[in-house]
Amino acid sequence: VSVGQVKPGQMRTAGRSEPFFLRLLPFFLLASLLFIIIFMASTQFAFLLQEDGIKDPATRSMIMSTTTIVGTLTGFCYGWIQQRLGVRGAFLLGLISATASLATLGFGNTSVTAILGAGLMGVFVGLATPYVYHVVAERTDAFVRSRALGVLAAFNFFGGFLNPVILAPLGRLLGIHGSFLAVAVVTAALAVAAFAGSLRQHVAA
Repeated sequence: VSVGQVKPGQMRTAGRSEPFFLRLLPFFLLASLLFIIIFMASTQFAFLLQEDGIKDPATRSMIMSTTTIVGTLTGFCYGWIQQRLGVRGAFLLGLISATASLATLGFGNTSVTAILGAGLMGVFVGLATPYVYHVVAERTDAFVRSRALGVLAAFNFFGGFLNPVILAPLGRLLGIHGSFLAVAVVTAALAVAAFAGSLRQHVAA
């Protein structure tokens, strides 16, 4: 049920290893963007629930934990999903789930829409998180892979740092619900780009 293991060949010397940072920088930046969105479930979501009148901390924590629970279950299924949909297909499914989640939370204002939105966000978290590590692992050789994954982790947390830096002013400008809808537009655009990339890959094959 996991991603298939590919055993590396003989380790190359440091002098022969290929640089990876500039080559993977666009993907590292994409990962930061994805983690800005992922961290909405643990930062901006609390403010949205407060605005929707869900003021009891225990109730809010239970609703927010839906993202973690669904994300964990989806993460366990990532290997099975990507084997059937492909890496791009799994990523596209995650982006569609994120768009549906953010739109549901942006337009809704009840406990039901909050739980539904949290669950859909969990699907995105469970697919996007292993996706970024999967892609970096595939695009690096055995010698630099550990360093590349470490840099990826740094960019992921950089995205978490940027979440309030970007979303707090956006929330003041558009309102908390408006900020969720604005990010939904971003994830929808990413989904369209991922779908177009999948079509090009299919045509080329």
